[in-house]
Amino acid sequence: MKVLQSADTRLSRYIVITGTGTIAANEDDDVVTCREIVMKTVVIIRQAGMGLGSDELGQKILATFLGKCSALAGLCAILFYNGGVQLLAEGSTLLPVLSALQERGIDLLACGSCVDYFNLRDHLRVGQVKGMDDLLVEMNRADKVITL
Repeated sequence: MKVLQSADTRLSRYIVITGTGTIAANEDDDVVTCREIVMKTVVIIRQAGMGLGSDELGQKILATFLGKCSALAGLCAILFYNGGVQLLAEGSTLLPVLSALQERGIDLLACGSCVDYFNLRDHLRVGQVKGMDDLLVEMNRADKVITL
Protein backbone atom coordinates (compact mmCIF):
# COMPACT_ATOMS: atom_id res chain seq x y z
CA MET A 1 0.00 0.00 0.00
CA LYS A 2 1.25 3.48 -0.83
CA VAL A 3 0.01 6.68 0.80
CA LEU A 4 0.46 9.98 -0.98
CA GLN A 5 -0.35 13.39 0.47
CA SER A 6 -1.54 16.23 -1.71
CA ALA A 7 1.08 18.87 -2.53
CA ASP A 8 -1.45 21.46 -1.41
CA THR A 9 -1.28 21.10 2.39
CA ARG A 10 -4.41 23.22 2.83
CA LEU A 11 -6.47 20.33 1.44
CA SER A 12 -5.23 17.66 3.86
CA ARG A 13 -6.12 15.12 1.20
CA TYR A 14 -4.59 11.67 1.08
CA ILE A 15 -4.63 9.10 -1.68
CA VAL A 16 -4.19 5.46 -0.76
CA ILE A 17 -3.09 3.22 -3.62
CA THR A 18 -3.57 -0.51 -3.25
CA GLY A 19 -3.18 -3.38 -5.69
CA THR A 20 -6.88 -3.33 -6.51
CA GLY A 21 -7.86 0.31 -6.48
CA THR A 22 -7.42 3.89 -5.35
CA ILE A 23 -9.24 5.42 -2.42
CA ALA A 24 -9.10 9.16 -1.84
CA ALA A 25 -10.00 10.48 1.61
CA ASN A 26 -9.82 13.73 3.55
CA GLU A 27 -8.26 13.93 6.98
CA ASP A 28 -11.62 14.71 8.61
CA ASP A 29 -13.88 12.61 6.39
CA ASP A 30 -14.55 9.02 5.67
CA VAL A 31 -13.75 7.71 2.24
CA VAL A 32 -15.00 10.21 -0.32
CA THR A 33 -14.22 8.48 -3.62
CA CYS A 34 -13.31 5.02 -4.71
CA ARG A 35 -12.47 3.77 -8.18
CA GLU A 36 -10.92 0.58 -9.40
CA ILE A 37 -7.64 0.82 -11.25
CA VAL A 38 -7.47 -1.78 -14.01
CA MET A 39 -3.97 -2.54 -15.24
CA LYS A 40 -3.56 -3.58 -18.87
CA THR A 41 -2.29 -7.15 -18.62
CA VAL A 42 -0.53 -9.42 -21.11
CA VAL A 43 0.08 -13.14 -20.51
CA ILE A 44 2.97 -14.91 -22.26
CA ILE A 45 2.73 -18.66 -22.91
CA ARG A 46 6.04 -20.26 -23.92
CA GLN A 47 5.08 -23.94 -24.01
CA ALA A 48 2.12 -26.27 -24.39
CA GLY A 49 1.89 -26.81 -20.63
CA MET A 50 2.43 -24.94 -17.39
CA GLY A 51 5.35 -25.57 -15.08
CA LEU A 52 8.01 -28.27 -15.08
CA GLY A 53 7.60 -31.97 -14.38
CA SER A 54 4.69 -33.95 -15.72
CA ASP A 55 3.63 -32.85 -19.22
CA GLU A 56 0.13 -34.23 -18.63
CA LEU A 57 -0.27 -32.25 -15.41
CA GLY A 58 1.19 -29.13 -17.06
CA GLN A 59 -1.42 -29.31 -19.82
CA LYS A 60 -4.24 -29.77 -17.30
CA ILE A 61 -3.27 -26.80 -15.15
CA LEU A 62 -2.71 -24.60 -18.21
CA ALA A 63 -6.22 -25.50 -19.39
CA THR A 64 -7.58 -24.53 -15.97
CA PHE A 65 -5.59 -21.28 -15.97
CA LEU A 66 -6.82 -20.30 -19.44
CA GLY A 67 -10.39 -21.19 -18.50
CA LYS A 68 -10.20 -18.72 -15.64
CA CYS A 69 -8.27 -16.02 -17.53
CA SER A 70 -11.37 -14.02 -18.33
CA ALA A 71 -11.53 -13.17 -14.62
CA LEU A 72 -8.19 -11.31 -14.89
CA ALA A 73 -9.15 -7.65 -14.88
CA GLY A 74 -7.46 -5.83 -17.72
CA LEU A 75 -6.36 -8.91 -19.67
CA CYS A 76 -6.01 -7.68 -23.23
CA ALA A 77 -3.70 -10.18 -24.93
CA ILE A 78 -2.07 -13.59 -24.65
CA LEU A 79 1.21 -13.97 -26.53
CA PHE A 80 2.36 -17.41 -27.68
CA TYR A 81 6.03 -18.32 -28.24
CA ASN A 82 7.97 -21.47 -29.02
CA GLY A 83 5.90 -24.60 -28.26
CA GLY A 84 3.05 -22.44 -26.99
CA VAL A 85 1.99 -21.67 -30.57
CA GLN A 86 0.88 -25.31 -30.91
CA LEU A 87 -2.05 -24.51 -28.62
CA LEU A 88 -3.56 -22.34 -31.38
CA ALA A 89 -3.47 -25.06 -34.05
CA GLU A 90 -5.87 -27.80 -35.08
CA GLY A 91 -5.73 -30.76 -32.75
CA SER A 92 -5.19 -28.63 -29.63
CA THR A 93 -7.51 -29.62 -26.81
CA LEU A 94 -7.54 -25.98 -25.69
CA LEU A 95 -9.16 -24.55 -28.84
CA PRO A 96 -12.62 -24.15 -27.23
CA VAL A 97 -11.18 -22.23 -24.27
CA LEU A 98 -8.98 -20.09 -26.51
CA SER A 99 -11.88 -19.40 -28.89
CA ALA A 100 -13.99 -18.21 -25.97
CA LEU A 101 -11.23 -15.84 -24.84
CA GLN A 102 -10.87 -14.49 -28.37
CA GLU A 103 -14.64 -13.95 -28.60
CA ARG A 104 -14.42 -11.88 -25.40
CA GLY A 105 -12.00 -9.54 -27.15
CA ILE A 106 -8.71 -10.90 -25.82
CA ASP A 107 -6.08 -10.88 -28.55
CA LEU A 108 -4.29 -14.20 -29.12
CA LEU A 109 -0.98 -13.38 -30.81
CA ALA A 110 1.44 -16.01 -32.09
CA CYS A 111 5.13 -15.48 -32.84
CA GLY A 112 5.49 -15.78 -36.63
CA SER A 113 8.95 -17.39 -36.50
CA CYS A 114 7.65 -19.99 -34.05
CA VAL A 115 4.60 -20.75 -36.18
CA ASP A 116 6.86 -21.25 -39.20
CA TYR A 117 9.33 -23.40 -37.25
CA PHE A 118 6.53 -25.82 -36.32
CA ASN A 119 4.97 -25.58 -39.84
CA LEU A 120 1.66 -24.40 -38.40
CA ARG A 121 0.84 -21.36 -40.55
CA ASP A 122 -1.92 -23.22 -42.42
CA HIS A 123 -3.12 -25.05 -39.31
CA LEU A 124 -3.89 -22.22 -36.87
CA ARG A 125 -7.55 -22.16 -35.83
CA VAL A 126 -7.52 -19.16 -33.47
CA GLY A 127 -5.32 -16.11 -32.98
CA GLN A 128 -3.19 -14.02 -35.28
CA VAL A 129 0.39 -14.44 -36.45
CA LYS A 130 2.55 -11.42 -35.59
CA GLY A 131 6.16 -10.40 -35.94
CA MET A 132 8.46 -9.86 -32.97
CA ASP A 133 8.15 -6.07 -33.32
CA ASP A 134 4.37 -6.31 -32.86
CA LEU A 135 4.74 -8.59 -29.84
CA LEU A 136 7.25 -6.22 -28.24
CA VAL A 137 4.88 -3.29 -28.78
CA GLU A 138 2.12 -5.25 -27.04
CA MET A 139 4.37 -6.02 -24.07
CA ASN A 140 5.52 -2.42 -23.87
CA ARG A 141 1.94 -1.13 -23.76
CA ALA A 142 1.05 -3.44 -20.88
CA ASP A 143 1.15 -2.33 -17.26
CA LYS A 144 1.70 -5.94 -16.21
CA VAL A 145 3.20 -8.95 -18.04
CA ILE A 146 2.70 -12.48 -16.69
CA THR A 147 5.02 -15.12 -18.13
CA LEU A 148 4.14 -18.80 -17.84
